Amino acid sequence: MGEAVSRIEAELPQIVGLVNNAGVSSPVPFLEVTSEEWKRVIDINVNGTFYVTRAVAPIMVEHSLGRIVNIASASAQRGGGVYGRAAYSGSKAALMGIAKTLARELGPYGITANTVSPGSIDTDIMGGRLTDERKEFLLKELPVGRVGTVDDVAGVINFLLGREGGYLTGVTYDVNGGSHIA
Repeated sequence: MGEAVSRIEAELPQIVGLVNNAGVSSPVPFLEVTSEEWKRVIDINVNGTFYVTRAVAPIMVEHSLGRIVNIASASAQRGGGVYGRAAYSGSKAALMGIAKTLARELGPYGITANTVSPGSIDTDIMGGRLTDERKEFLLKELPVGRVGTVDDVAGVINFLLGREGGYLTGVTYDVNGGSHIA
């Protein structure tokens, strides 16, 4: 990881933003989760975020400027849901805690850390593109009357990475079409 970040630092403009968006889901119920499945999900979703952030944060500290955004999931807040279960929900909840810790520890260096928590978004992580039947089922829980798009999530991430998001840190933005109030 350090080698990749060193190359980015050498060949591109200063690193000021990091979005921890890599992740895998796991539809396996808790009583059926194997140690291997648990480790796979935690390694990618939690450890991947740790290692990338650990490599980038010192650069941000050196320049007293940075924005970190972790991508969690409504599944972390709901305890599972449409597709993710124990391993996925737990890993995404960890990302929320990590962002709050980063906000506290890195804030004095001019770095913000936040979380975006998408709900039902039409992406591959939900097990492939949504069928019309699945979308219809999801719509019953969504006050906005539609499944979210990647652009809905990207807009919030852009805001948090930009100058306008500079006073926000340690917060979670729910991008879920109102599913938590339904």
